[in-house]
Amino acid sequence: MSEWLQIAIIAFILLGIGVAIRRGGAANPVGTGELQREVASMRGQVTSIKNRVTEIEHRSASKVDIERLEDQLKIHDTKVSKLGEAVASQQPMIQHTSRQVDRLYDAIVKKGMDV
Repeated sequence: MSEWLQIAIIAFILLGIGVAIRRGGAANPVGTGELQREVASMRGQVTSIKNRVTEIEHRSASKVDIERLEDQLKIHDTKVSKLGEAVASQQPMIQHTSRQVDRLYDAIVKKGMDV
């Protein structure tokens, strides 16, 4: 074969390889930017979801907070129970005092009417 024919065949092969690479690159979504736009959109959505989750985490109570509140409720329940016992123990004295006041009232009213 002649030298020019060999060069033409090599040039044709290289040109074919170049066209195949160019077409393969053009068929690639990254080359067209479609995939990049989709990834950017997904990143925006992921960032939005991440921000919402972070906000929910900040608003929600942690396990430590709940345990602390439970401890405070137990202390409060103990105090309420003690106050209930104290009130219950005062009930007979209150009734006795009420009867005494009624007797004094009756005596004062009776003496006031006799005068």
